[in-house]
Amino acid sequence: MTLAAFYRSRRPMRWAVVAALAVAVSTVIAPPSHKAYAAPGWQKLTQAELTVVWWQWLYSIPASENPLLDDTGADAYNGQPYSDLLFLAGSASGTVTRNISVKQGTALFFPLVNIEWDNECGRPNLGGNCPFGTPKSKYPQNLGVPKLQAFATATMDSATGLYSMLSPADQSCSQTGTSVNVGYTRLPSHPFPYTLPPPPDNLYGDLNIRGPVAPAVGDGFYSLIPGTLAQGDYMLKFGGAAIYLGGTFTQDITYCITVTP
Repeated sequence: MTLAAFYRSRRPMRWAVVAALAVAVSTVIAPPSHKAYAAPGWQKLTQAELTVVWWQWLYSIPASENPLLDDTGADAYNGQPYSDLLFLAGSASGTVTRNISVKQGTALFFPLVNIEWDNECGRPNLGGNCPFGTPKSKYPQNLGVPKLQAFATATMDSATGLYSMLSPADQSCSQTGTSVNVGYTRLPSHPFPYTLPPPPDNLYGDLNIRGPVAPAVGDGFYSLIPGTLAQGDYMLKFGGAAIYLGGTFTQDITYCITVTP
């Protein structure tokens, strides 16, 4: 599960409950090697299919510039696969406030709470015999897709306290009007592959995991905000909690957003 709190010291990324609205400053285009694979026209994908591209995007970006590990919002455009849809990433700390800007007309897609399961600790070239996880046994421990899906499902079945609230705000990110609920949907994914940058500058850090990883499966609660926000300032607050490896991971995210012409 992309358990961001386990970054580097344990299983960095199975938890990605996420960040929200868009980013900033200018549209930064990442080098092609950092781009996630994406079919042309995200509107032609189902939202469940879009979660696959979201995971591929997040894993494809080096840790040193990954939006998940960004405390300011400056890295939010890195590796984005679409020009009219912005993926938003969560926080490795579980709590973060970011300041971002987004051009009017850009749609936003992000998870409140999500998880990904694969065999990265089950083979020598994928980290092998990791010192955590279930079950703890020597590789090869290659789980089939049904078992991976069962682990992901069980974690998301435990999700509680989900919320996503959007409010008008001033330039200092103080709420100035009534909050509205942002709808969200649970979206299990089909099996998919992803590819990591060279270690240790990836989201598994010192586990020395590299290259293609497959099969992977995801599950989570996601929101899609169409590109209909008027110009102005907003505050987005979202989060939730779920149980993973016997512990509870909680997300509490605030995004201060400026929508520009």
